[in-house]
Amino acid sequence: NTISGSFSASGSSDMNVIHNNQYIVGIILPNSLTSIGDYAFYNCSSLASVTIPEGLTSIAYRAFIGCSSLTSVTFAPGSNINEADFDSDAFPGDLRTKYFAEGGGPGTYVRRSGESIAWIKQLRVISGELLSTYIASLSVNTAATPHTVQLAQVNVSTNGVMDSISSTVTNRYITLDLSGCSATNNTISGSSSPGSNDMNVIRNNQYIVGVILPNSLTSIGGYAFAGCRSLASVTISEGVTSIGESAFAYCSSLASVTIPGSVTSIGGSAFQSCTSLASVTIPGSVTSIGGGAFSECSSLASVTIPGSVTSIGGSAFAYCSSLASVTIPGSVTSIGGSAFSGCTSLASVTFAAGSNINAANFASTSFPGDLGTKYFSAGGGAGTYTTTQPGSSPTWTKH
Repeated sequence: NTISGSFSASGSSDMNVIHNNQYIVGIILPNSLTSIGDYAFYNCSSLASVTIPEGLTSIAYRAFIGCSSLTSVTFAPGSNINEADFDSDAFPGDLRTKYFAEGGGPGTYVRRSGESIAWIKQLRVISGELLSTYIASLSVNTAATPHTVQLAQVNVSTNGVMDSISSTVTNRYITLDLSGCSATNNTISGSSSPGSNDMNVIRNNQYIVGVILPNSLTSIGGYAFAGCRSLASVTISEGVTSIGESAFAYCSSLASVTIPGSVTSIGGSAFQSCTSLASVTIPGSVTSIGGGAFSECSSLASVTIPGSVTSIGGSAFAYCSSLASVTIPGSVTSIGGSAFSGCTSLASVTFAAGSNINAANFASTSFPGDLGTKYFSAGGGAGTYTTTQPGSSPTWTKH
């Protein structure tokens, strides 16, 4: 019940049908197979896919090394290979690591051709079909009439677990329902440097219109939905306590967002360049607004900052060119540099009663014009400051 190759079977006398064979594209292994030996499929450079049968109990040294075209490996349902019997150098890249990671085990793992890393486990829709295959079977539609794709029994916590939707699957706009999924470590994240080999199903996907997150989620990690230009709505479940760096950055279709009362921190650039976002209400649970959190939200005309916030990061609302007024609650003790710079429509700023920001924690560039100077001058402090000529360098008057 074993199939093996030979390490020295590369010369003119090599008779091994599999090892070093450049013309085998796919292999279907017998269900009776229990072991894949050393070098069994070594250097089969055209081999694109393989299915590991349920009864297999060991995969030996360099069994699939050199299979540069191998982009799909399926471990049949019921697969339960012991970690000690799965050689660390059996496959190229990190497939073994992903198999034994949280959410691994049986299933199909994919990567892009030629890569030595970045294996990921494919997501499945409730019907059991692979996500990419399922979406490809849907009818062509528009963002106004998205299909709902519901996933189950999937761990959505790590970037590596997320399945890529093939670049050939276009013009199928979807609402991704993850409410039935689990979330180990209770977080969902993306990659900070996706590049050409980014396989994250959500980040930079141009056909996801809406997302429903699992109730078990407590954290939306960095870059989770960054660059999803069609994303118009997202349901953030109660229980989420933090929204990470650039989590929704460059989601240019996101017109509104409801931040639940469980959130305590909004990370840097979390909603940067959400150019359709017209208003946002920050709940009373939030204590800090990260640098650049809402920067370049050019349609943002209204923002409510609650009395729980103690710090507003640098460039937090920079270049929100539609923002006409803002109230800084008395709880705020720090406003970072350029927090409201570039807010060329800003004509009224109110520092609520009790406002007592230390000069060292109020950057001179926090607001356009001379507002910082006026706040710390005689008669300044809490109150409402206005300008009749909003722009890049207005003159402010306290009322």
